[in-house]
Amino acid sequence: TFNGLIAHIRTLLGENRARERRLRIAEVKSLTEMTRPHFIYNTLNLIKWSAKLGDAEGAADIAVQLGKILRASVSMKEFVTVAEELSFLRTYLKIQQRRFEGRLKVTLDVDSRIMGCYVPKLILQPLVENAIQHGLESVERGGSILIVGRRDGDHILLRVKDDGQGMSEARQQEVLARQDDNHFGLYNVHMRAMLNGDADCGIDLSSAEGKGTEVRLTLKYMEEAPRDD
Repeated sequence: TFNGLIAHIRTLLGENRARERRLRIAEVKSLTEMTRPHFIYNTLNLIKWSAKLGDAEGAADIAVQLGKILRASVSMKEFVTVAEELSFLRTYLKIQQRRFEGRLKVTLDVDSRIMGCYVPKLILQPLVENAIQHGLESVERGGSILIVGRRDGDHILLRVKDDGQGMSEARQQEVLARQDDNHFGLYNVHMRAMLNGDADCGIDLSSAEGKGTEVRLTLKYMEEAPRDD
């Protein structure tokens, strides 16, 4: 019957939506897992760097901070509050502050009203890591990073701005197209933001050579963590 046909079509559409959601969840989890070895490799390099300089205490402290980060990163939660993400980020910054020996200034300006909102875990640290490694790494004087977080309607806007070496327009396009493995972290965050959000979510870059870089990350505003079912 006609009504039976309509019911069958609705069932098929529902099954298709459920299948697409399962695929999206699997892809998000895969992208999240990819951040872990990338980060561990970079942090182990920091420990090696400290050991080579004969800074046993520094190497030990970095190892302790790395342990804290790994415990947070392997948790079963796929989403954390902004407050939890910032706590994770502060631990990471302790490692970098020791490495830069006071030459790295970081300013956090995050609206307290979004602290309880949920974001994909490990979503902010890669942006800061990118600013340090590819913006400030080769700058002898070090530099500064500004991290800003605000609500913007149905979204959360996070900005990470550095005063480092910057990049060309062509370089920016390569970064978001994953044509540059050195910037895998930005591509990863960009994809996870889109998969967990809507058409307005993702990364937008603003940079010029010699004038620093600003990364704007738009995330879906979520007062509760999404469920996998």
